[in-house]
Amino acid sequence: MLQVSNNMNGTTPLKKHVSKSSFRESLKHEYDEYLQSQASRFNTEDCLRVDLHCHDHNSDVPDELWGRILRLPETWLKTKELVALLQKNKMDVVTVSNHNNARSCWQLLDQGIDVLVAAEFTCYFPEYELYIHVLTYGFSKEQEVVLNEKRQNIYDFLRYTTQANLPVIMPHPLYFYTKNEKIDLSLFEKLAVMFQRFEVSKKPRSKLSRLGSSFTT
Repeated sequence: MLQVSNNMNGTTPLKKHVSKSSFRESLKHEYDEYLQSQASRFNTEDCLRVDLHCHDHNSDVPDELWGRILRLPETWLKTKELVALLQKNKMDVVTVSNHNNARSCWQLLDQGIDVLVAAEFTCYFPEYELYIHVLTYGFSKEQEVVLNEKRQNIYDFLRYTTQANLPVIMPHPLYFYTKNEKIDLSLFEKLAVMFQRFEVSKKPRSKLSRLGSSFTT
C-alpha cells in the first residue's frame, strides 16, 4: 500500500492499493523490455539456445532438510523426458545441472548424446555461515570430485574454477540457506566481485513462471 499526499502540507494522505497482479504484470513488462533490448545486441544466427539451469531425478542431493531426511529428489522427471522437453523447445544444447552431481550428464554421454556437462554445487560461505549455489559447466569426472571437495569453502571453489577455466553462474542470487539473521550489504558487494554472471529469473522460484530462465553478465 502506498501513501500519497493530496495537499501542499501533506496532512491528508491518500491510500492507493497496488494489487499483486498489477505488480507482477509490471515486472513482466519490464522484464520483457529488458529481454528485447538485450536480444537486439546479438545476431541470433550467432547464438545458441540453451537452458542452463534444469534438473532431473538424479538431483537427489538436496539442501532442504526434509529432502535429505526423506531422501527425496528435487524432481521425479526422468533424464530422457527432460531431454525430450529440451528438444521440443528447440534447444541447441542439452545440459542437466543437478545438485552436487553430474550423473545424468555422464549417462547421456555414455549413450552417445552430446551434452554440456554441468552441476549446481552447494558452497559454504564461511564468514556469513550460509550456503549458496554455483552453476558450473564443462568439467571432467576427475574435476567433479575436486569440485565436491572444494565446495566446503566458496573461496577455494571459485579459485579452482578460475584456475581450471570452468564457467560459473550464481543462480537465484537472493535465495540463500542460512541461520544468520545479520546479513548486510557487504555480502552482496562480495558476490558482485566474485561472480561475473548471475541468474535473473528461474521458473520454480517465482509465480512469474512464464519468464523462464535467463542470465546476465
